[in-house]
Amino acid sequence: MIYLAHDYIETYQYVLAYIFRNAISAKYITPYIEKQIAYSDTFSEFENSDVTKIAFSSCDTIYSSLFDVNPSLSSNEYDIYDWVAYAYITLFLKERATFEALFRILSIEEMLKKYKLYHEMDIRQLEDIFIERTRYSLLDVIMKSKKISTKELSEKTKIPFSTLSALRYGKRDINKVEFRTVIRIAKALNIKAESLSYLELETN
Repeated sequence: MIYLAHDYIETYQYVLAYIFRNAISAKYITPYIEKQIAYSDTFSEFENSDVTKIAFSSCDTIYSSLFDVNPSLSSNEYDIYDWVAYAYITLFLKERATFEALFRILSIEEMLKKYKLYHEMDIRQLEDIFIERTRYSLLDVIMKSKKISTKELSEKTKIPFSTLSALRYGKRDINKVEFRTVIRIAKALNIKAESLSYLELETN
């Protein structure tokens, strides 16, 4: 197992840009691309600080594992997809949210639209957006993206409204509740439990 290291940041960026470039060229819709990345073994291991696959597998192999087809494009020229990939990798390393959560905070579609305005600015401009949108919790972000109210989530999970409200608005730390409670919330929202809290990244 190779632990997460900033030495490989250009590799992480290159792989993600390669996926974006080929998947969008193949006309996959961006929510599908987001789901394939977020639930892939490669990126799940990456979120757990194991960079073995993403750093040492070929881009073709990783792409094929996500979409069950071979990629059609290869480019050495820096373009919009490289910037979008750089933005996501930087946010992942700094903010410690899963890719599923990152895509809920800043979707691929939105990030592509931000390229024209933000690509020549400091990445902290995007970090400010991340911080603003997650000022309460990742749970709040995901509930907003799913368009589900606290009352509806309470009815689905059978978890008291007051408990969910406290977790949603940051009055209670989701890392300090029983894990089975987190699992119930994640199942009701159809997301990974890890996407409700910040990751503990192990680095070399």
